[in-house]
Amino acid sequence: MAAQKPRGLRLSYARLHSARATVGITPRPGALPGSLVTKLKTFLPYPLAVRPLQLQLHWEGLNTVIRVDSHFASPTDFMLQTVPPNVSRPMSTTRRQYGTSTVEIELPSLIDPSFQVQPLQIPAVGVATEAWPNGLKVAFEIIYRIFWALRHHPDYIGTWVPAPGDLGDIESIVVLNGQNDLGFIRRTNPSIVFNVFSPSTEPLTLDLGVAADIEWYKRCRVLADQYAFLGEAREAIFWLNVGVESLLRKRMEDHISNAGVEVDLDVIDGGKSYWDEAKQLVVEKFPALADEIEWPSVVRKPSLFQQLKFYSSNVPGAPSLNPVKSHYSKVSQRRNALFHGSSEAPISIDDVRAAMESFDWLSENFVAS
Repeated sequence: MAAQKPRGLRLSYARLHSARATVGITPRPGALPGSLVTKLKTFLPYPLAVRPLQLQLHWEGLNTVIRVDSHFASPTDFMLQTVPPNVSRPMSTTRRQYGTSTVEIELPSLIDPSFQVQPLQIPAVGVATEAWPNGLKVAFEIIYRIFWALRHHPDYIGTWVPAPGDLGDIESIVVLNGQNDLGFIRRTNPSIVFNVFSPSTEPLTLDLGVAADIEWYKRCRVLADQYAFLGEAREAIFWLNVGVESLLRKRMEDHISNAGVEVDLDVIDGGKSYWDEAKQLVVEKFPALADEIEWPSVVRKPSLFQQLKFYSSNVPGAPSLNPVKSHYSKVSQRRNALFHGSSEAPISIDDVRAAMESFDWLSENFVAS
């Protein structure tokens, strides 16, 4: 007789689009309470604690169990070496690798690890699919939460805030009534792409001459890439905004200087342009009131939008404002909430990608030399 499929397992998968489908969690019809467990296992490139951790976390309405095992290995090129059972670890943040961690997660429900979700990081190169497996997203959300919950515990030694790009392969398995052979799958992070090559032993000789400083906006763009590849969307948007303001301001200054026009840089940088424009509007609409208003004499720096408008209207050869304003808006739409800490709303990788594309458009088209 053919083995019967466990009751409720197929039904659970069929109900993935329930109210909790955003995390791929389904109810457990046909299974006894506590008899259906989804296990996830992944790896981090740094140790998290001085001893194994057995943690309980209430996540998405589920009583989740997490086990963290840290493994230590000091770099062999350091003078300080230890003899087992002793180990060493840095007391500050460093890119040097001092070990790894294995994280195992048990959730008392069916989690569809293959359910496709939006990626949490930008792949470094184009890949066939950019969607993430749900199991990887669930594992990251839980690891991120336990990092902040344990941050000040004396046995916790993790110095890096976990990023999506830190996670290694993700293993998943469903356990029903103690059976451990249901649907084992191991997946890699689809956003991490590898290049396999044979390193050459022939030295490469290069004459770098005087290595010039890289323009600040270009360095900011590289930092944005770095954080986007890791999945740190907020940091990517931060550096894109720092870079785009540097780019636009520098290009405006260079254009004005090269054109030899009589434009006071203090006016573009604030000066009287803001209140001059306001006064002109009042003169046009309510001329009788213009002289009754006591206009501020203190210089108030306008926004970059206002600077761009003034520049495009007063400097010969300046580019059209509309396309520049449109692309700058796409870069800066999250700027104020991010810079002023007024919102913790998540920033999607799609938002980052759109901001990067507009940044690159401005770099290529805004009065480029």
